[in-house]
Amino acid sequence: MPVHKSKSLEFPVFMLEDLSKKLNFQDVQKKVLVHNNLGIGMYCTQTEGTLAWQYPTIAWRAMKEAIQNEARAEELRVLYVAMTRAREKLILVGNVKSSGEKCAKVWCRYTERKETALPGHAVLGAKNWLDWIGTAVARDETAGEKLRDVAGVSDLPQIDYPSEKFGKPEFELQFVCAPSTKAEEVTEGIVDEWMDCIQKLEPLPVSENSERAAALSWIYGHYTDIPAKVTVTEIKRRSEELEDFAPVAPLGEKALEDSADDVERDFPPPEFLQAEEIKTGGVVFGTLMHGVMQNLRLDGSLDEADIENQLDAFVKDGILTEEEGRAVNVPPIAKFFASPIGLRMKAAKRRWREQPFSLMIPASEMEPKASGQDEIFLQGTIDVFFEDAEGHIVLLDYKTDRGTTPELIRKRYQKQLDLYARAIETITGMKVDEKYIYRLSDGSTVAM
Repeated sequence: MPVHKSKSLEFPVFMLEDLSKKLNFQDVQKKVLVHNNLGIGMYCTQTEGTLAWQYPTIAWRAMKEAIQNEARAEELRVLYVAMTRAREKLILVGNVKSSGEKCAKVWCRYTERKETALPGHAVLGAKNWLDWIGTAVARDETAGEKLRDVAGVSDLPQIDYPSEKFGKPEFELQFVCAPSTKAEEVTEGIVDEWMDCIQKLEPLPVSENSERAAALSWIYGHYTDIPAKVTVTEIKRRSEELEDFAPVAPLGEKALEDSADDVERDFPPPEFLQAEEIKTGGVVFGTLMHGVMQNLRLDGSLDEADIENQLDAFVKDGILTEEEGRAVNVPPIAKFFASPIGLRMKAAKRRWREQPFSLMIPASEMEPKASGQDEIFLQGTIDVFFEDAEGHIVLLDYKTDRGTTPELIRKRYQKQLDLYARAIETITGMKVDEKYIYRLSDGSTVAM
């Protein structure tokens, strides 16, 4: 994968290869150079009789220096992008000719420098990414010891590095000698025998280490049906399938009919289909009600008249369509804000509404066959949690289900709220003291 395409991505282990590839300075090989700020620099051509020769002018050299410096700056930015893709382990691979003694001496030129940053000429003199990395690693007290031994540098002064602020970097440097590839080491007969087997699509001859080869297992030893990412809603749906829950009808009698196919969608329907969706999709209605609860201003009376006025403003501002504005069931929302839990949320010191989160969880929680090291990327959105006047953290989830009981609500949504509470406590460090589900269908609050 090219480095530019890896931007905004992360990987548990990231390997960056070919660090010794020379920086690309092809743009300065031309005899006419153009710079946005400096203008044009050209070679000068002189003739004398039948002789003619060219040489770079001062303007051309200035253009070359400026373009090369800008190219190095861009290469540094790309290197930064590449090195920050690793979440847990970064592997850097580069190669040098011969024993590497010459390169080690170049990289160790600044080991006696006490300042943390390298001098400008050291950065500008790099020919490849490995020069930048090698010069930095050579100044590390532990990992740079091997490089300093090769270069014949013994003393390393204490670098003025604020490790208390930035942490202590950890490097592990390894030298790997390239294997010999001399042709005489491989006999012509063995090559012919192998090629003959390959052409006939037959197994290759068994080597001397046949017992070791037979002992190897070529079957992937981990469970392969584990999803890389899962949502909290998907976990809830799987729990329902396992326990054979009956489908629950959504609230929405005012403008909606029950949907026989309430499935979440990764992408919203096109605008010309949204009017029909709002009449037939219970999940769409639930999403609509959550969006309204997220955007309502809490500084008003929040009675039915105030909520109607805010909905009109949402339609006017383009937050809701006219069809969505008419579909919102206002009385249950007003009833919520008049309830004890609604009043607590309104008077809270701090509140977070429709808060998205991401969390790594052990894969064994989803699939018992998973190994202990496997993890799953969990995503979800918390309806609301707030800190009340007494400093308690309260988690609240709205549900538009109707025709249910508190016992069924607890059975159906306990896992979901437990995951929400776990995310809050893991990410923020705040302990969740109370968990509730508010049923917009009948105005009841279910303690979880």
